Amino acid sequence: MIVFFYQRFYLVDWKRLDWFSKASRAFQKEAISYGVGNQGFSVSIRGPNGQFALFTVSYSGNDVDWAAFTEEHMRSMLLIAHAFNHKALDLEPDRTPEHAQALSPREVAAALMLAGGEIMEGFGVEHFVGVFDARMVRIYRRIGSFPEVLGQKGEGRVQISVGLWHFASVAKAQVAQKTGLSPEVSRLWVDRAFGSKECAELAKVG
Repeated sequence: MIVFFYQRFYLVDWKRLDWFSKASRAFQKEAISYGVGNQGFSVSIRGPNGQFALFTVSYSGNDVDWAAFTEEHMRSMLLIAHAFNHKALDLEPDRTPEHAQALSPREVAAALMLAGGEIMEGFGVEHFVGVFDARMVRIYRRIGSFPEVLGQKGEGRVQISVGLWHFASVAKAQVAQKTGLSPEVSRLWVDRAFGSKECAELAKVG
């Protein structure tokens, strides 16, 4: 499970995991025997210098009660997870940085587009303009966030374009899928950085 979540950036309900194999069922049975609930979710948390943590909440109960709990408390659990990790890092102020694998151009572009979508939604921005080079044309198409091209200069690999992006919830969901980040986690990061109330107030300015 650690390997599974290390490769992901979003919250996963255990129901979405594969429990059909014999090894998985045996693992779950053993975990329950040690007091782990039959329901649960885990969220991968990333920190500075390649730090990784896994926050997990488990619960013993039926599907209906678990669904009600997650619907009511999911956001609070995400906040607690990041706050808990932040405090845990305070215990290791001299922690040696680990080697962090660089993101690919596609992953960087997808993460930036997702952040842009969150800013647009949080601050009530309907459009934003960006300048990009020729190689980004293919990348933007692959991540599902290609802009309306307003103008271009040059040809081939040296071409420079100006694009206009429109906010769309469908496009945001597609980009989130490409980054491996859930919309809930990206929304949480924006709220932690700006505060949901501050976003609403600033959106009214002007």
